[in-house]
Amino acid sequence: MNPPRSTTTAVVLAAGLGTRMRSATPKVLHELCGRPMLAYVLDAWAEASQDGPDAQPIVVYSPPVAAICDAFSDRAQFALQAEPRGTGDAVRAALSAVPDDAAEILVLSGDVPLVAASDLTALLEARREDDAAISLATVFAADPASLGRVIRSDFGTVERI
Repeated sequence: MNPPRSTTTAVVLAAGLGTRMRSATPKVLHELCGRPMLAYVLDAWAEASQDGPDAQPIVVYSPPVAAICDAFSDRAQFALQAEPRGTGDAVRAALSAVPDDAAEILVLSGDVPLVAASDLTALLEARREDDAAISLATVFAADPASLGRVIRSDFGTVERI
């Protein structure tokens, strides 16, 4: 008998209200070039996944943005974050839906439509190559004033978020 195959499971965070957008439409359902923002993230995962286009990520949603469940019912599984309490709590809400054979979890933001499959693949490969507990992708922003920050040491290691 063969041992169960380990997999990578994607958890896509989409529970946020998008209050800065001042819209009743959930942020990840806002359209860019005629498609919901979340569709681009799901496409990137489908292309990057070793399980191919049938790989269903776990999309974390909250009651006010439940419309995403109907919009993407054929492309994802869903985990409810009953009360949006931030990123860590959203990941916690998804853990019960993560399959037992998952060897790694890739956490994605549902509101980052420019993420490419090649970026996801590179991040996973870098983590595996270093046998790291986690891998974190960051960007340098010209004006990071309203963004979260990753503070790095002189050697580039993450010191705090």
